[in-house]
Amino acid sequence: MSGKMIKKLLLCLSMLFILCLLPGINVKAADKIVKKGETWKVDGVQEVDNLTVEGTVEINGKLTVKKDFISRGNVALNYNAVLDINGNLRLEEGKMNTGLNSQVSVGKDFRIQKLVSGKYVTSSAEYTTFGSGTTIAGNLVVDSPIQQFFANFHVNGNIKVKKEIIFGDLYLTSPTTQTLDLDEETRIHTIHLEKCNKIIFTKYINATGLLGQKTVTLSSPGKKLYSSMFGIAKAYDGKTIIDGDLTTSQFEIGDKETLIVNGNLTIDDSPAMIYGDLIVNGDLLIYHTSKSRYNHPHTIFSVYKSGRVVVKGNYTCNDIAGNSENKGEMYLYGDYTDNAGTKWEGTLNFLSKGRTITAKNGGHIYRIRLKYAKSDYTFNPDNCWDYLEANSKDVDGFKERDYPTDSGSSSGETGPSTGETASTENTPSSTVTATSSTETEEDKIDNSIKAVKISKVKAEKKKFTVTFKKVSKIKGYEVQYGTSKDFKSAKKKTVGAKKTSLTVKKLKSKKTYYIRIRSYKNSDQGKVYSKWSRVKRVKIK
Repeated sequence: MSGKMIKKLLLCLSMLFILCLLPGINVKAADKIVKKGETWKVDGVQEVDNLTVEGTVEINGKLTVKKDFISRGNVALNYNAVLDINGNLRLEEGKMNTGLNSQVSVGKDFRIQKLVSGKYVTSSAEYTTFGSGTTIAGNLVVDSPIQQFFANFHVNGNIKVKKEIIFGDLYLTSPTTQTLDLDEETRIHTIHLEKCNKIIFTKYINATGLLGQKTVTLSSPGKKLYSSMFGIAKAYDGKTIIDGDLTTSQFEIGDKETLIVNGNLTIDDSPAMIYGDLIVNGDLLIYHTSKSRYNHPHTIFSVYKSGRVVVKGNYTCNDIAGNSENKGEMYLYGDYTDNAGTKWEGTLNFLSKGRTITAKNGGHIYRIRLKYAKSDYTFNPDNCWDYLEANSKDVDGFKERDYPTDSGSSSGETGPSTGETASTENTPSSTVTATSSTETEEDKIDNSIKAVKISKVKAEKKKFTVTFKKVSKIKGYEVQYGTSKDFKSAKKKTVGAKKTSLTVKKLKSKKTYYIRIRSYKNSDQGKVYSKWSRVKRVKIK
């Protein structure tokens, strides 16, 4: 090789080296490995395929990782830095710190875990973020000691946290239901639901607020949820539904909010403050254990003047703090048992016959309203009230708040029955959701009765036949049908428990009919019903 050619080659290499150092220059590379003891400073805009870090990386500009990023070292995003990962991000050891206004984007999963022999195990890595936010298109898995996520997290997949973690605001961005498998010590400031109105928690909730949808349903595969920090923050104006039992040590319901527990509610420790509506479709138990997190001497349970409580089962209070303030109203279908000496300064409404009202240890009730005669109830003691009104016409005064339909939800999932709109599809027989499926005031809903599932609806000349699946341990079925989506002026037919179909005749041709079914049985409260089935519609021939 001639001397001139060597000089030209050296000049080219020198120019390439200088370009790599200039900010704002986009330099492409293949796989990159930052070895232990090495430091790689990213200035300007740079791009790699796969990135493995065992040393130190300082990002001052924008770094794009086209595939996967694995870190066992230290990574720092300085002011305004951007880390854009198209694949997976896995932190196995070391630290990743994001500075002010920095951004991290992950195209697939983000794991704070170690991969050993093909299995994910606990990591020692730390991820501390003060930046503008972390966006994750896939799942988030955290299996590492204390993490502090002060900035916002936007997650489109499921979340699994095996260790203590502190979130700032958590944005759930998927249009379908996401699952949060949280540790007991996990803390989330506020959960924002951007597109869906339902979350599945495997066990623990521990969020101080819910925002984004007017109605939110929280469920668990085991129908049992636990929380030591369930504050339905005052900023949230809407309805939260717990699909199952809830055990909690503290929560707050604002004056324009409703919390519905479709199971039993147990309150251990405090405070529990109710300014809005609490509806418990099971039992309500208030007590205090030595294992309570906040070490209050007693449980604070306050129903303020604007607060209302509905309990479909029994109310039992075994421990309550003297500074609890109960000036609101309670509507009770079961027994009232106060073993803690509660001073109830509001009104208790009793809606079922044969119930027992017990107020021990100096417990006292300002006003009692009974739906039936006083002789239909048992009092212990007999003088535990200031005012008592039997055969009261005001005892049924509770009506649930009417919240508007959720906006922006594209999940296609069905929420609570009230406030939803019907489908407009033109199929001969399609599933829709009624504008309103609220039962009449006289109806009593028993959540232990399984809801009916409609198998099919067959349209014929001036009639239809509806077929449904059998429900055990019931007395019969009630079929409601009509030409209005909200079942105004709808007609009803009743069939026995052994039937699984019904033919309705003398209908109008070319008309669309809406059909729904519920099961019922007899109890000591009279006839009680399941919830309505999903609505079917059919166009008559």
